[in-house]
Amino acid sequence: MQLIPFLLVVDAIVSGSLMIHDGDINGGTITMHNAAVTMKTDVNAEGKYSLSVPPGTYDVTIERTTGGRKKSLVYNALTIVDGPNKVDLFWPSIEDATSRAAFIDAEYRAGKAAATAGQHQVAAGHFSNALQQDVSQHAIWGELAVMHVMTSTPEVAEEIYRDARLWGAGAPAAANMGYAYYKRGRHALAGEKYKQAAELDASKAATYLANAGAAYFAGRMMPEAEAAYKMASEVPGAAATSWYYWGVCAQSNGNRDAALAGLRGYLRADPNGRFAADARQRVASLGG
Repeated sequence: MQLIPFLLVVDAIVSGSLMIHDGDINGGTITMHNAAVTMKTDVNAEGKYSLSVPPGTYDVTIERTTGGRKKSLVYNALTIVDGPNKVDLFWPSIEDATSRAAFIDAEYRAGKAAATAGQHQVAAGHFSNALQQDVSQHAIWGELAVMHVMTSTPEVAEEIYRDARLWGAGAPAAANMGYAYYKRGRHALAGEKYKQAAELDASKAATYLANAGAAYFAGRMMPEAEAAYKMASEVPGAAATSWYYWGVCAQSNGNRDAALAGLRGYLRADPNGRFAADARQRVASLGG
C-alpha cells in the first residue's frame, strides 16, 4: 500500500495581556475568529491570556462584564505567524466610538507634527496614546517604530515593528524605518530594512533595493552595496543609476566582469546620463 504524505498544520501560540486604563481587570474573554476558525479563551485575574490557532489573519473580539453590563469590542485583521506571537490588547478608556476616533486622529496629527519638528520622544508619546485606544492601527505602529529608531535601541524599535507587522503594516513601515536608520548612521540596519520592504512590495522592489544599496554604500559596506544594486538592476523598470552603482561597487570590490556588466548596462539604459562620461572612462580603464 502506498502511503500518501500530508502536511500537518501546526498551531501558533498567541499570548499577551489585556490592559485596561483604570486597572480594573475583572477577567473577560478573547475570541479570535475568521472564516475557518473560532477560538476563545478567558483572561485571568492578572489580565493574561493565551490560546493556539493556525497561522492566518483573524478578527479579535474582547468581551468584558463591568457594572453588570456585558461589553464587547472588535479589533480587525491580526496576522498570526508560525511560532510564538506576543499580542498585548487594550480596552480603550474612551468607549464611545466617535469620540475615540476623534481622539486617535488628534493624537496621530500631534505625533506627526512633533516628529516633523524633531521632537521624537514627544511624538512617540502621542502615537502610544492613540494605540491605547485602538491597538489595530498598523500605520501608527509603524510611526511609533520610526520614533524609537530615533530615540531608543534597535531592539526596542524592532519589537515595535513586529507589532506593526502583526496588525498588517507593510512595506512603507519597513522603508520608513530604513530611512530613519540611515539618518542615524546605522547603515547596515538601514540596508536590511529596505530589503525587507522590497520583499513586502515587489512593485517597488527596484527602488527599495537601490535604497538598500545606497545605505550600504554610505556605510562603505561595498560587497553588500554591490549585491543590493545588482538585485535592483535585475528588477524590470529599475532606474539606470542602479546599473551604474552596481558597476562602481563591483569595480571597488575587484569584480571586473560584474563591473563591466553594470557599467555597460547603465550606458545602454541612459547613454547620455549624468554618469555616462564616468561610466565610459571606467569601462576603458577595465579594458572593456
